Amino acid sequence: MAAIGWILPNGTTLWQCGGSLIWDNYVLTAAHCTADTENREPNVARFGDLNLYKDDDDQYAQQRKIVEIIRHPDYRFSRKYHDIALMRLETKVSFHETVAPACLWSDDEIRFKKMEATGWGDTGYGEKRSQVLLKVSLSQVDAELCSQHYLNTRGLRSGLHANQICAGDVKMDTCPGDSGGPLEVKLMHNTHFTPFIVGVTSFGTACGLSVPGIYTRVAPYIPWIRSVLNERGENATEGMFLPQVCALRYIQFREYFSDILIAPTTPPTHIRYKGNQTNAVTNYFRHPQYEENSLYNDIGLLKLENRFSFSSSFYPPCLWHAKDVPVEKIELSGRGNKELNELYPELKVKSVSNVTVDVNAVGYTHIGLNCSLQDEYTRRLNKGLTEEHLCFGADPFLVPGTCDQSLGGPIQSKAYHRYRKFTYVYALNLFGKDCGYANWKKGIVVSLAVEVMEYAFKLNTVQR
Repeated sequence: MAAIGWILPNGTTLWQCGGSLIWDNYVLTAAHCTADTENREPNVARFGDLNLYKDDDDQYAQQRKIVEIIRHPDYRFSRKYHDIALMRLETKVSFHETVAPACLWSDDEIRFKKMEATGWGDTGYGEKRSQVLLKVSLSQVDAELCSQHYLNTRGLRSGLHANQICAGDVKMDTCPGDSGGPLEVKLMHNTHFTPFIVGVTSFGTACGLSVPGIYTRVAPYIPWIRSVLNERGENATEGMFLPQVCALRYIQFREYFSDILIAPTTPPTHIRYKGNQTNAVTNYFRHPQYEENSLYNDIGLLKLENRFSFSSSFYPPCLWHAKDVPVEKIELSGRGNKELNELYPELKVKSVSNVTVDVNAVGYTHIGLNCSLQDEYTRRLNKGLTEEHLCFGADPFLVPGTCDQSLGGPIQSKAYHRYRKFTYVYALNLFGKDCGYANWKKGIVVSLAVEVMEYAFKLNTVQR
């Protein structure tokens, strides 16, 4: 987080806007922060300082002169569209645990339930400016609903634009002085958190009155940001802005988090187990009531060419037949990018390989409001969720590619009975994203497998 200031001729500094360090000498901010009411441009940016008016926390503070301001070419001070700009610093910023560049969220989809906005702005309507850096937790607000608050607003002749995000909270809001600061989310990878900027604080109504504010969406402007950097001699390749690459580039400076463990159209031809051993598939059986492209009764069996040789370390799990799942904490399998799952990854990564590794994730079963359907799945679940579906998930959000759940894989837990450890499978991975982290996933209860087995046995195609 950067504080953007105006050093006046008398030596005092007015801190009037915020920004985000996205390169070692570039700050992302709002275009309307590039001049004050007297048409003076800001000339200084400060980093690593929580209290701008005291020097007892200045151990890691850094201050840099702003030598160039680049507004988006479509921005006009009389309008509120394309409110985004870059500021080039005279010298590079030194990175450490308190100062490091943020990443840019490049996906058009914003699926986060909560995001954070930070700044040194007013503490409320008619209140004084905050001396210390504050943050508020905000939720995205439907654009159509949000537009009702901004009818006939000066500078919004065409209404809210697709490149603007609406976010708010009943009790909290961004205020004057917070402009240019980030609307961000922290995503986890390699047991660390990396901040991703989703939007830039742009404008709102009187703050603190339960009216959502407007933020400039960052993703559509990444090509412009890259072009600005490249025109000035930086090596801002497309790959450098990939979420996976950016997250790993400064991982040694990221917040550490230790309290976590980390359907094809043609029939499969083989399965892989115990590393790279394979077994050919000779037949398959779908649930008799399964329909193509449906997420009901989406379960089946595979008959393999060779019988397995079981041992104390490789044996079949037990299938849970009861209707209710008796545990909250479950384990599930997935695949994830190798670099994003290493405990000690390489520093200053410039690219990410396509190599993936097995990932064991932990989730929690859940029944309630968080188990809502995402729009992309409603077409395949026209009756909504039923008793055959199990909802599970965990916090926090992940960097894309960290863990993609293995569809059809087990949702399970281990239990001890008479001094022996048993693995019980309660459900199978059905659909969802990021292995359930902050996106509640759905599984299909494994008791349906009993019906499939009985169906296959009746056909006399599976040996008992």
